[in-house]
Amino acid sequence: MAIQNKQAGFTVVEMLILIIIAGILAGVVSTTFNSIQSGRHNRERKNEIKLIQKSLENYYAQHEKYPSLESINDASWFARNIKNLSLKEITDPQSTSAKFASTSTKQAYSYEVKSSSGEACNNASSDCATYVLTANLQGESPYVQNNYY
Repeated sequence: MAIQNKQAGFTVVEMLILIIIAGILAGVVSTTFNSIQSGRHNRERKNEIKLIQKSLENYYAQHEKYPSLESINDASWFARNIKNLSLKEITDPQSTSAKFASTSTKQAYSYEVKSSSGEACNNASSDCATYVLTANLQGESPYVQNNYY
């Protein structure tokens, strides 16, 4: 009588094929998830820059000058003068800092403000007359908005 030694299961080759397929699927899912998340963050950034721009224009309509970088980064000044925005709305989606940078940087909105002559301004010795708001987008060119007036 012959002993049959037949075991049920997968061969090493079959297991390797399953591992390779699982790895490919994981890579595709990860890439898709990252691009969806980047797109969402970029839409948030653009919407927030538009809200900030509207608030700056409202401030200009009332005071005939734009706020200085120092003023807009001061939390108490911000709360008194920019009524329709919260600090969360001026925070980049991947940052925790509710401060504007003076030049374009990753993970922070920038607010470059100048006098009418193109020099630095502080609203004490020279009024702030122009600005450039910038949000760095993931995988895209920066989103830039200038003053209306």
